[in-house]
Amino acid sequence: MEKGKTSKRYSAEVRSRAVRMVLEHGGDHASQWAAIGSIAAKIGCTTETLRGWVRHRAKLVGLRSNLKCQVHAVLAGAGVQVLMSDLFGPAGQQLLTTARLALESRSRVDSLLRMITALDFEIDTFGRLLGGRLRTDPGYTAIQAIPGVGPLLAAVFVAEIGDITRFSRPQQLASWAGLTPKHHESDTTIHRGRITKQGSRLVRWAAVEAVQRVSGHTRLGQIRDRTKDQLHQPSLTGPAPSGMTGWGWSKCGARYCVKLA
Repeated sequence: MEKGKTSKRYSAEVRSRAVRMVLEHGGDHASQWAAIGSIAAKIGCTTETLRGWVRHRAKLVGLRSNLKCQVHAVLAGAGVQVLMSDLFGPAGQQLLTTARLALESRSRVDSLLRMITALDFEIDTFGRLLGGRLRTDPGYTAIQAIPGVGPLLAAVFVAEIGDITRFSRPQQLASWAGLTPKHHESDTTIHRGRITKQGSRLVRWAAVEAVQRVSGHTRLGQIRDRTKDQLHQPSLTGPAPSGMTGWGWSKCGARYCVKLA
């Protein structure tokens, strides 16, 4: 191992230019992964570095979700009932404006709302850029034909999975994404535990989000609901799984990998 070796740092200008080049020239390549590799070579940085910049939007969404949870917590602590499904929609905004809060609670809510507004702008900017440039990517279009996958989840799949042809079988993609259960086998006993959670965390998140959005009237939705019902039934090889973070989600998520491949 080389001592003192550190990763190369890039200025904000170089990072911005690289992301812009990926978005602007994505249509000139077979996929976004190919565009990232080509542009990475031109500006002298690794493909992984560029991919990390593309993940920036997903991190912003996570930050915004955390801030929204804090707003809910402040209102709950102040005894304010939230009757609408979306606190940050038109009706919710009116509640946030007119709610009678103590000075400490009001200052916290106002501060959180200002940060959420700033993140909304950044998230919307990256979303429009990604959607506009990925619209010509065949993989981006094909993925959206899968129930539950919209433009944003499709962007996550394309950016994270990269070149889909490197997986010869759907099972390899599911294993790479960490959506397959742990497998322990001895003489006459086979035990499958929770999913391995190896590989891309964003791909697992996108797969679970997509499964949750599927209508219960579809075949996949029925499999999801049936899997939930089975969670509390005794298993022939051991205790029932404790939650959908285990093999239940692996079943549904792996089916998405089959469709993706």
